[in-house]
This record gives sequence, C-alpha cells and structure tokens, in this order.
Amino acid sequence: MGYSICLSRADNSRPIVLSEWLEVIKNDKELKLVESVEGINPITKQKIRIQVQGHAVWTHTEEKYNVQSLARKLQKNKMKLK
Repeated sequence: MGYSICLSRADNSRPIVLSEWLEVIKNDKELKLVESVEGINPITKQKIRIQVQGHAVWTHTEEKYNVQSLARKLQKNKMKLK
C-alpha cells in the first residue's frame, strides 16, 4: 500500500522550496529520490513512465514505522504533513 503525502513548513510561514526538500532527502538515509514513476495505462494496458521532480520514496520497511514516525522525522526539519 502506498501513501501520497503533502508537506508544509511547520509554522506555515512560507512554502518549502525544491532545493530545501532535496536537501532533506539527501540527508535522510530512509528517503530515496525518485526521478520517474511507472504505472500501467488503464485503457491501453501499456507500461508508462512519468518524469517527476522532487518525488521521494520512504524506504523503511519495519512494521513499527508508520506515517506517525515519518511525521516525527519531518518535524525535525521543521516540516509537517498536511
């Protein structure tokens, strides 16, 4: 199961810029930068690939980790889940 998460600055003072988010990904061993996402076209059934900017995958697989633990990690960077 996957999640799509929106982030904001904890104090909502200004948007999180791409360079700032990329720095968070770079410094967190559990976040992996993904340059494209793949899926299946529901009509043609063909495999499709879409280039994305700033997309990250949370790679931690232990069951004890969940969205709340990700939220705590983001808090350390003064960000929050929306």
